[in-house]
Amino acid sequence: MPVKPYKPVDWSKPSMALQPKKVPGPKPRPRVPAVPPPPSVDPPKALYSKDQLRDDMKSIMQRMTAFIKDEGRLEQLMAEAKFKELMVGLAIGTDKMLLLEGQPTQIVSNEQHAKIDQLMPAIAQALQQRNLQVALSERKVMIQSQPDPGSGPR
Repeated sequence: MPVKPYKPVDWSKPSMALQPKKVPGPKPRPRVPAVPPPPSVDPPKALYSKDQLRDDMKSIMQRMTAFIKDEGRLEQLMAEAKFKELMVGLAIGTDKMLLLEGQPTQIVSNEQHAKIDQLMPAIAQALQQRNLQVALSERKVMIQSQPDPGSGPR
């Protein structure tokens, strides 16, 4: 292998060997046009009014009851479905019907009322400490805010 003759380097001229290599960078991403904001959407309107829904539920419950009361139908349904399934369906339907009629769906026991009656004086005292006027009567609480005596006009 022949040896190349030594060539002195002229430092005043930029040499290709001394310049950094250009490394290809990541390819530029294509510009995606900005997506316009979605048009304003009005909230969905109720398909049923409360009265229409209540009436429809009553009608469905009456039809289901009539269907079940048909001769031998209850026995047939009980043989095909688990009794628990039937009871859960009836309980849910009854609960929904009561809700739509504005009736209570839960009965609070006397023990719970006794606990509430014992707690009411402590609750009233805590509210009064927060400058709220409290009036207690038969299981009713009336609360009104009172102006703070130090925050009046000066």
